[in-house]
Amino acid sequence: MVAMTNHGRTGRALMAVLIAAAVLPASARGFIAISIDVNQSFTEGETVAFNYTLMPAIAATVTYLPSVTCPSAPAKLLDLRTVQTEPDVPIEGTYTYLQVDNSTEPQACNASVYVTSPFTLSETKEFKIVGKPSFQFSVKACKDAACSAAEKVFTHGEVVYLGYDASVQGLELSATLTMPDGAKQSVGLPSRVDATMAGTYEVQATATKGGFKVAAATERFSVIEKAAEIVELPLLDFSLLVCRDAPCALAATEFSVADVAYLVMQSRVEGASVDVELAYPNGSQAKVALPYVLQLQAPGNYMVKAVASMEGFQSATRTAAFSVSEPAARQPVENLPPEREGNGAPSSRTPKGAGIEVNSERAAAMDAATAVIIAAMVVVAIILFLLVVAFAKAQAK
Repeated sequence: MVAMTNHGRTGRALMAVLIAAAVLPASARGFIAISIDVNQSFTEGETVAFNYTLMPAIAATVTYLPSVTCPSAPAKLLDLRTVQTEPDVPIEGTYTYLQVDNSTEPQACNASVYVTSPFTLSETKEFKIVGKPSFQFSVKACKDAACSAAEKVFTHGEVVYLGYDASVQGLELSATLTMPDGAKQSVGLPSRVDATMAGTYEVQATATKGGFKVAAATERFSVIEKAAEIVELPLLDFSLLVCRDAPCALAATEFSVADVAYLVMQSRVEGASVDVELAYPNGSQAKVALPYVLQLQAPGNYMVKAVASMEGFQSATRTAAFSVSEPAARQPVENLPPEREGNGAPSSRTPKGAGIEVNSERAAAMDAATAVIIAAMVVVAIILFLLVVAFAKAQAK
């Protein structure tokens, strides 16, 4: 992962320098000349390296970067170098990349020198890493003769079929099987092995083909005395209830301060071990045993968690939540606001508790109103009488 990351960063840096060199004015190339001396090819055991020469035409401080890029080989860290040049005084150097070994793939590479300051310029030469290509090869153990699917575990007495996968054909194969007791024997590929001994087996194989590198692979598999039986236990089923009364006929979720809450477990299986944890509104927790009677003193949200376990069953967990509120406040009758009718007007209904005193006040008010009405009627009658008398006198004249 680190090598790939460095490779990517180095590649991007070199690409940036190369682009800058591509757009360099032709006149800049007259300030310095670059020459590279590199072998046309390298083979296994040789070290990839090249010599270079910078021939400046001016005196300047020059920064340059020698490098090698190969598509299937790791990239080295950038090696920026700085020199003080004099006109017509060559700057010579050597850049070493890597040693070709059995893991190095044949490929075409580039040897380059990039001048980055005070101007940009580059020179590149191609060379090849010559060698034998590799191929993919792996060994597998299967339960069928066609070896269609690899397996890792077999049962004592079962037949183990050995096979392989390869990206090329016409291979010469050799394999050694190491038994659980350490004994070794040569086996062919493909072949079959009778698993008569419990333990771990190991197959080491090599594959060769002209013109390719030798490939090696190792595979391990185990043989057990008897296939493990997986028994799925039934789930321990139970209910966790919070109720207002015992024996908890109906669960409840809302309570008031000073109420009593009954915590009860109901199950068809007896003898289960139950761990119960009660969480209070203030965040504190307590272990309790069921059935449990809880005197509710603090408002807020409560949580009960119960974990039941029993031999022959899978353990099960249940939770129950309930809330506790303050009791509703009761106001005295004399402090109650007047009731309102549907249209918002004060209600004509007499409040409870007003009694005879309210009725007496109302009767007195009605009597006063009646007296006023009667007095008004008398005044109207007198006025009418006077008007009639005045009219009669006027007719007599």
